[in-house]
Amino acid sequence: MRWPLRNQIMLPMVGVIVATLFAVSGLNAYFSVQSTQRRIENELNQVAETLSDSSFPVTDSVLQKMRGLSGAEFVVMQGDFRIVSSSSPEGEFQGLQEHPDISSDAASVFSNTIALGDRRYFHRALEVKLSSTAGRPTTLHILYPEASYNEALREAIRTPLLVGSGAIVLVVALAMGIASRVTRPLRQLKRQVGNIAQGDFRALPVPRRDDEIADLSRSINRMATMLARYEGEVRQNERLRTLGQLGGGIAHQIRNSVTGCLMAVELHERKCHVDEDQEGLAVAKRQLELMERYLQRFLGLGRSADTPHAPTNLIEVVDNVLSLVSPTARHVAVQINWEPPSEPVVIEGDANLLEQMLVNLMLNAIEAASQAADSLTREVSISLASNNQQATLEVSDSGMGPAAEVQAQLFDPFITEKPDGVGLGLSVVKEIVSSHGGNIHWKRDDAVSKLLVVDDEQSICWGLSQLGESIGHEVVTASSAEQALQLTERMCPDAIVLDVRLPGMDGLAAMKHLRERVGEVPVIVITAYGDLDTAVQAVRNGAFEYIVKPFNLDKVQSALTRALVTHEKTTPQHKPSGGVHGLIGHSLAMQEVFNQIALSAAADTSVLLTGESGTGKELAARAIHQYSHRADGPFVAVNIASLSESLAESELFGHTHGAFTGAEQDRVGLLVQANGGTLFLDEVADIPLPSQVKLLRALEHGEVVPVGSVESIKTDFRIVSATHQDLLKKVQEGTFRHDLYYRLAAFRIELPPLRDRRDDIQDLAEHFLAAATHGRADASRAISNRALAELKSRPWYGNVRELRNAIEHSVILARGGVIEPYHLPEPIESSPISPTEGELQVDESVATLIRRWTEAQLADSGEAADLYEQLLGLVEPPLLAAVLEKHRGQCAAAARRLGMHRTTLRKKLDQYAIEES
Repeated sequence: MRWPLRNQIMLPMVGVIVATLFAVSGLNAYFSVQSTQRRIENELNQVAETLSDSSFPVTDSVLQKMRGLSGAEFVVMQGDFRIVSSSSPEGEFQGLQEHPDISSDAASVFSNTIALGDRRYFHRALEVKLSSTAGRPTTLHILYPEASYNEALREAIRTPLLVGSGAIVLVVALAMGIASRVTRPLRQLKRQVGNIAQGDFRALPVPRRDDEIADLSRSINRMATMLARYEGEVRQNERLRTLGQLGGGIAHQIRNSVTGCLMAVELHERKCHVDEDQEGLAVAKRQLELMERYLQRFLGLGRSADTPHAPTNLIEVVDNVLSLVSPTARHVAVQINWEPPSEPVVIEGDANLLEQMLVNLMLNAIEAASQAADSLTREVSISLASNNQQATLEVSDSGMGPAAEVQAQLFDPFITEKPDGVGLGLSVVKEIVSSHGGNIHWKRDDAVSKLLVVDDEQSICWGLSQLGESIGHEVVTASSAEQALQLTERMCPDAIVLDVRLPGMDGLAAMKHLRERVGEVPVIVITAYGDLDTAVQAVRNGAFEYIVKPFNLDKVQSALTRALVTHEKTTPQHKPSGGVHGLIGHSLAMQEVFNQIALSAAADTSVLLTGESGTGKELAARAIHQYSHRADGPFVAVNIASLSESLAESELFGHTHGAFTGAEQDRVGLLVQANGGTLFLDEVADIPLPSQVKLLRALEHGEVVPVGSVESIKTDFRIVSATHQDLLKKVQEGTFRHDLYYRLAAFRIELPPLRDRRDDIQDLAEHFLAAATHGRADASRAISNRALAELKSRPWYGNVRELRNAIEHSVILARGGVIEPYHLPEPIESSPISPTEGELQVDESVATLIRRWTEAQLADSGEAADLYEQLLGLVEPPLLAAVLEKHRGQCAAAARRLGMHRTTLRKKLDQYAIEES
C-alpha cells in the first residue's frame, strides 16, 4: 500500500492536534454544562430565599414575575395540599396534590423530577414561612422545566463545540498547506529523477533555502552530471565500435584501391624512366602509403593494440612529414618555420604512427593559418626539444584557434568545427600520443592577445584599436552585438570591450551570449548612460570593469592590462526585489560612486562611507545591501550619535534581565538582529571606546556577548558604516581604535558633496518635485529655468538634504504651478555642519584662551566661588550682541538661533545693557 510522504507528515500531526482539540472541546463543554447548572440552581435558591424572607404577600403576580426572572414555575401550597398561589393557572399544578410522597429535603432542584400533564419538571419542595399564610405550614414548590434545562445545556455546549470544530478545520487546512509546502520540492525532485531516468540530465534549480532538500537537489544535480558524462562515454564507445565494424566491411575495397594506385605510380616510373628525385611522384607514393596507415589506424579505433616500438629520431619524423605537407602549405600561401635541433632527438616509438600523428597536426595548423586575418602573417611553426629521455613537440599557427564550444573536447572523437568533418583526426592523434606514454593539450599563445571591441561609434572603435595595437595586441572591432557573436564563432578573444547601448541587442544582454561562446573572458563595459542599475547589472553579469564615457586612454589601458593579467571574474549576485530611491545622478563623480557600490555589493567585505552630511550615505548603504546576496536578510540601521554612552553598548550588543537598573527583560542587540543581513552604523565616529573593543571582537569572531551575560551568541552580518568626520584624525587623537578603523574601512566609498556634482542638481530637483507633488492635482508644476540656474549657483552646504528641503519649501509657496527663484528659501551663506579649517582653528583658540583664563583664576590666592558666572559674564555679551546684530535686532529670531526662550534672552540683554535695535 502506497503511503505518500505528505500523508506521513500531515496525518500524525493532524491526528494528535485533532484529538487534543476534541479533548479540550469536550472538557470545555463539560465545564460549561456544570457552570450552567450551578447558575440555574443559584438563581432558584436566591428566588426561594427571597420569597421565604419576604414581608409582602406572595401572590400569583409576584410568582409570575419570579418565573419571568428565573424561567421556573413556583407553587405555594399549604399543609392540606391546597394551592395558595402559583406562577401559572392552578389547573396546571393540580397533579402536585396527587404526589403526597414528595420530599422537601432535596438538596438540589435537579435531584427529583415530576411529571405534570405532558410536561416534566425538575422539582424541589421547601418548607417556608410566609407572612401571607399567617404562620400556617406552607410548602414552596420550585418546578424547572426539563425542556428549558436541556435548551440551556445545548446553548452552553454549542460555543465550545463550534470553536473546537473551527479550530479543527483550521488545523487541517494549515497541516495540508505545510505538508504541501514541504513536499513540493520533493515532488520537483521526483520529476527531475524521472526526467533523468528518461535521459534528460538538465540541472534542477537548487532551492534558495539551505536545508536538506537543497543538499538533495545538489546531489541529484551531481548525479545527473555524472550520468550525462557516462552516457556520452557509452555513446562514444558505441559509435567507435560501430565505426570499426563499418570500416571492416569496406577495408578490403579501400585497400584494393590504394594498392592499384600505388602499382600505377610504380609502373609509370618504370615506363617513363622517371628520376627518383622528382618531388611529385615521391609525394604521391608517400601519401598512398600514409593512406594505408590511416586506414589501419582507423580500423583500430576503440581497440587497444600493442605496436612495436623502436628507437626513433623525431627530427627524421618531422622532415618526412614536411616533405608531405609542404606542397599543401605552398598552395594556400602558408609559411612553415622549422629549425631542427643540433642533436638527434631519439625516443622509443613507432615511426609510422608518429608521422601519422604529426601529419594530422600539421594539416590542421595549415588550414587554420590559411584562414587568418589579412593583416597577420600566415605561418605554421614546429619546435622540438628533449630533456631526460622525454621530447616536447610543439606545432603552432597564426590562426584564430578553436571555437569556444569545442575547446574543452578538442581531442574527443566526433568533435569538429568543419562542416564536412567527422571529428576523428585529433582523437587519433591523442590515441597515438597516449600509446607512446605522452599527453597532448593545446594553448593559446599569450604573446599577442586578441581584443574584441564592440561599439557602434566608429571613433571609439578606431581609438581603442589604436590603443590596443600600440601596446602589442591584435584588435578586432564590431559595431553590434550580433556581429560580435558571429566573430566569436571563429575567434576566442582574450578580452572584450563592450558598449551598453548598441543597435539591436544591448551590451548587457549580449554578455550572457558572449560568455556561452568564449567562456570566462574579461569583459570591460563602457557606457555614456551610466546609472546605478546599469552598473550593478554589469557587475552582476560578470563585468571585469565598468567605465563611464568620456574616459581617458590611461584608464582603459590600465583596465585592459589588469584584465589580461588576472582574468578575474566578478561573481553574480541575486537580483534585488526593489530599487533604491534617491541615488540619482549622471555626473562622472556619481558614476564612479555607482561603480564602487556595484563592486562592493558583489563582495561581502566591510564598507566605510564617508562624505559630508546630507550626501546620501544611508541611501548608498541601502543600495549596497539591496544589490548584495544578503538582500533577503534584514537591513538594521542605527545612528550612533543618537545613543548615549551608557546605552550604546546595550543597544548594539543587547542585555539580559537585571544586567543594570531598568533592565526588566532580555533585549536582543542590533548586531544579532542583523544576522543574515546588513548592519549600518551611521556616525560611527561617535561610538564609545568601550563599545569599540566589543564591536571589533564581534566583527572578527562573529559572536556577541550581551551585557550581563557570559555566553556568546553567534551572528553573521555585513557591516556598512558611515561618518562625516575624519576617522584617521580621531585615531591620532586616541578617540578611535586604529584596529577597528582598518576593520571597518576595508573598502571606502567617498560620497561627493552636491557642489561638486552640479550636473545632477536638475535631475535631483525634478525627482524631489515629483515626490512632493505625487498624487496631487497640481503634480504638473515645473521648475523654471531661472530657478534651476539659481539652484545650480548655490553652495549647498547641506547637500542633497538641503536641496530636497528647498524643493519642498518651494512647492508650498508656488501655488501658481511653476517654481520661480523667489519661491526658494534663502541660501545658507556658510556651512553649519562642516566648519572650515579656519573655523576649527578659531574654535581651538577660544578653547585655549578659556583654559588659560581658568588656570589663571585658579592660581589666584583668592578662593572665588563664582568662576562660572564670571566666565558667562565674559562670553555671553559678545555672543548675544553678535546674534542680535545678525538678525537685525529681532529678539524672537535671535532667541531661536540661540536655543533659548525669548523672555530669557530679554532678561540677559537687560542684564548686560545690550540694546535690541
